[in-house]
Amino acid sequence: MPAADMKQNVKITLSALMAALATIMVLAAYFPYVTYAAPALGGCVVMLVLIEIDVRWAFGAFLVSSVLSLLFAEREAGILYVCFFGFYPIVKALFEKLRSRVLEWVLKLLTFNAAMLLVYGLLSLVIGLGVEEFGVLGKYGAWIFLAAGNVVFVLYDFALIRVASLYIYRIHPKIRKIL
Repeated sequence: MPAADMKQNVKITLSALMAALATIMVLAAYFPYVTYAAPALGGCVVMLVLIEIDVRWAFGAFLVSSVLSLLFAEREAGILYVCFFGFYPIVKALFEKLRSRVLEWVLKLLTFNAAMLLVYGLLSLVIGLGVEEFGVLGKYGAWIFLAAGNVVFVLYDFALIRVASLYIYRIHPKIRKIL
């Protein structure tokens, strides 16, 4: 059943549930060592709204979960979710509709790097993150960290493709029967 055929109350319910689940995922960042994984998983949940309904509803779920994450989650995880992981699956889908793979990847990498610079700036303001936090790497530490982050980002992008494929081919048909 196409999203247009789905009843409005089902769309609202599904989006609200996924926004709540995304928020719970980001809240998991209170556990040690999952500061980056928790917001990334929250973004995967928003991706499910994109698959089941459409971009507008996914963006709405992202907005709701962003507000809740900023209010209740660990600061770094909340900022990472709002500035990148929460919306990236949505813009990724839009970028992948482009005909040029080169332009697609340029936009993806620009989005990631701009988001990480914004995250660094916000964390500098909110928790006082500075160059001294990078230890022996000093003033170049942030740039080294960003370069390494680009490699991890590419892996994350490919992982999102796998998660979406798994969901579409294995779980989506079962969800459609319920909805």
